[in-house]
Amino acid sequence: MKTLLRASALFLLLLLSLLPIDACAEGFAFDASGRITEQVIYLDLKKDYLLNPGAGSMPFPRWTNRLYLYENVTVSYKNARFVGRVRPTLQSTPGGYSEGDFLTDDAYVEMRFQDRYFAYTGKRNIREGVAYGANPVDFLGEKKKVDWTLREEERRVEREGNYLAGLDLFFRNATLTAIFAPHLSGNQQEEDRLLLKAAFLLERIKNDATLLYYYGDKPGAGLAVSTTAGHSLVLYTESALRWNEGRGKIRMISAGTP
Repeated sequence: MKTLLRASALFLLLLLSLLPIDACAEGFAFDASGRITEQVIYLDLKKDYLLNPGAGSMPFPRWTNRLYLYENVTVSYKNARFVGRVRPTLQSTPGGYSEGDFLTDDAYVEMRFQDRYFAYTGKRNIREGVAYGANPVDFLGEKKKVDWTLREEERRVEREGNYLAGLDLFFRNATLTAIFAPHLSGNQQEEDRLLLKAAFLLERIKNDATLLYYYGDKPGAGLAVSTTAGHSLVLYTESALRWNEGRGKIRMISAGTP
């Protein structure tokens, strides 16, 4: 019964996502759009594999079908804005087994003051870094799960966000940012985290540079730089320095003499 209800709710959301909505009134704006993706994964393991003889010790389904919706909703009123991005998912395997999930990438409120100061709070997917493949300065997202079946440029976009509060200050060629992500028992297991960022546009040398300071379980500092060479070549690099990287705890498993 629960599976049927999940499937019905997901189907309704899929139908609504097919109707892009864009409404405006005086001081009010509403925009909604979505994308439906169906992904089928086939698994074919070797039966003579040494770690899984006869495919008996690790039985995997021959195929998995995943149907999910990526829905974007933005509601604006004067100097306030709400942004929501959700991914309801329905996964099925042979034998009729189905499992539903509902992931929230963004659900936050943002306030604008004098077109220069932006304050926001809620759940937000903050993405730092300019490189592909590895992003050592992406401190707030380093423990988040990503879908490795997506394209490189989509993996960090479609991931669950953090509960946080932040402030952005915009200047002509610089942006200052302060973000605090607290520990929330049952919802956010990481300890309290603080991210300070200064981004600069260096027009004379055609460079973008970002300096970051991170305080959390493994504090660190980072630098990300990108530049253009000609009209079609972009060069970028990023690096991070972490301290307490090798910190660990010794746990006694037996009080007896070894």
